[in-house]
Amino acid sequence: MLTLLPPCARSRPSFPTCWQLLWRLPRTASAPLCVALATALRCPPSSAPRAPLTRRWSQAAETVEATGAGEICLLENLRFHKEEEKNEPGFCEALAEHADFYVNDAFGTAHRAHASTAGVAAHIDGAVSGFLLEKELKFLMGAVEVPERPFAAVVGGAKVSTKLPVLDSLLAKCDKIVIGGAMMFTFFKARGLPVGSSLVEEDQLEIATNLVQRAEEQGVKLVFPVDAIIAEESWKDDPAAYSGATETTPDESIPDGWMGLDIGPRCACVPPTPCMPLTRPRASPPAPR
Repeated sequence: MLTLLPPCARSRPSFPTCWQLLWRLPRTASAPLCVALATALRCPPSSAPRAPLTRRWSQAAETVEATGAGEICLLENLRFHKEEEKNEPGFCEALAEHADFYVNDAFGTAHRAHASTAGVAAHIDGAVSGFLLEKELKFLMGAVEVPERPFAAVVGGAKVSTKLPVLDSLLAKCDKIVIGGAMMFTFFKARGLPVGSSLVEEDQLEIATNLVQRAEEQGVKLVFPVDAIIAEESWKDDPAAYSGATETTPDESIPDGWMGLDIGPRCACVPPTPCMPLTRPRASPPAPR
């Protein structure tokens, strides 16, 4: 059976595209997914009775081949497979082999050069965007090209290296840039702050320092987190099995033996108008509370 997640900011905006695709199929084929979407949306389904939903990636090709006209085959999350993030050509071709159309409505991952976002589309002539992706692109084109002032951007993610083109572009357009996500620890270290065992791109430290300097020269205010959620260093070995403590730091400093995971709760309480200074006095690593 398909396990449903509660509706969230990432899944709910894609429902219009899903509904449009399902409504073009016979009621008997779309019924299970209509029920699934209706459950997630917490609204009554307007289709046929519930039917079982299975996930059989190990026999995906056979399952797809056995799917008749007007039927739906729902496969599991592709990120279970290492070929997905590597954008492995053979994997991309295998995904595209049985498809006539490809619809990408995942705006949050569309920038990734993965098999399901880039590779498979190159093998399908009928590759199009969904309604959410279209909406976001139209908004960004207008907001970035002719922004209303003051113009601020929030940039997150794990790696500075994957955000360099975006950051370079934003420096020329923004009045303020808010840095979050795990990439903040590379900036912390570049600014001389202790980061413990946090994820840091050592080869990007000079670039991060340069970005901070350029922002200051161009009058762009960089806003960094004022605290962080941290876990013991063993968290990185197996996050799913981690049973140790998580703490909140009193400031940006991450103590030895601990690693930063994300922004802390005080960040949500900081007024949006004032900006944090680019540098702060270096302090000794705090003891977790």
